[in-house]
Amino acid sequence: MSYAGGTPTTTYQSLLRCALGEEAANQAWNPDLLLSGQSQLWTAITTTQGPLRLARPHVQRWAKDDLKSANAVAAISGPSR
Repeated sequence: MSYAGGTPTTTYQSLLRCALGEEAANQAWNPDLLLSGQSQLWTAITTTQGPLRLARPHVQRWAKDDLKSANAVAAISGPSR
């Protein structure tokens, strides 16, 4: 069985939810982080040629790194409106 995932964004958000849970995945979602090239998870999704095969420990570590980065940006920017 395979999962096409739709778009890289859909796949990224799905993997965040699997690795972090719904609430933390929502906190980790930061499109600016993806555009800046800082997300290893996003880079793996968007640069892999052929089937996407990622080790669970890597996905979990990268998702946690993205959550930390998103929280750091939020702390600097202040609360969103």
